[in-house]
Amino acid sequence: MQMVAEQFVKDFVSVFDNADLSDFTADTRFKEHEEWSSLVALSVIIMIDERYHVRIKADDIRNSQTINDLYNRVIQELSNNDATAINECKVISAEKPEVVTKKI
Repeated sequence: MQMVAEQFVKDFVSVFDNADLSDFTADTRFKEHEEWSSLVALSVIIMIDERYHVRIKADDIRNSQTINDLYNRVIQELSNNDATAINECKVISAEKPEVVTKKI
């Protein structure tokens, strides 16, 4: 799945109740926003899981300062997942190609 930072910022802002998109950029220090709370953090984790199919941890949020930091973490996980999926596929027979994948 491809994503761009601008869409990630929009998705990130969507978890806030009363936030204006114009108040956020990729460089926004999201934990300094007045609405930031543990509930919003949980909502961000859920949004990333549902929208990008990436499971991040509370530590990922704790270790991120800006939205871009979190975006880069999600991109890293997407890259890891793609590499894992590719590495877990193998061709059984050259004459009759059959690809076997293992659920990640």
